[in-house]
Amino acid sequence: MTSHKSKPVPVPLPPSHTCFVCGRDNDNGLALRFKAVGDRVQTTCTVAEHFAGFEQRTHGGIVAALLDEAMGWATVLVSQRFTYTVELTVRYKDQVPVGVPLEVAGWVERDARRLLFAAAEIRDGDERLLANATAKFMKVSAEETATIAGSLIYSPGAWKFAADQHQG
Repeated sequence: MTSHKSKPVPVPLPPSHTCFVCGRDNDNGLALRFKAVGDRVQTTCTVAEHFAGFEQRTHGGIVAALLDEAMGWATVLVSQRFTYTVELTVRYKDQVPVGVPLEVAGWVERDARRLLFAAAEIRDGDERLLANATAKFMKVSAEETATIAGSLIYSPGAWKFAADQHQG
């Protein structure tokens, strides 16, 4: 009998109101929706032309923001705490076009108590690697996590923190 591993069910992550990358109410931002798929964070996006650096290519800062956001949410999933970036290294492998679907994925490579080490990548529709990154993230306190978590926009079926995560 062949054993088939079932694919993880994607679970939407709650956006904030103001975040540049995922903020629902930020008219100047990217307004992306991320999802947890197992222990990875993913989104499919098409970068708008007004985020181009030049000649239909996504500005490098926008590329870095996409990678950073995917890694940041991956650290939240793993640690049940919000985190902030303390170091970010981006490798631009090819130009990232505007106006075409892109796949962004982030994951945690190591959890070392206060620091988490994460990685992310952006691929085009042909699965060609366009950019990747690694970063270190610092966990915030349980109290700050509770404050941030309370400000997110939770839709039915969205990922939520474990019930007792704010206790320490």
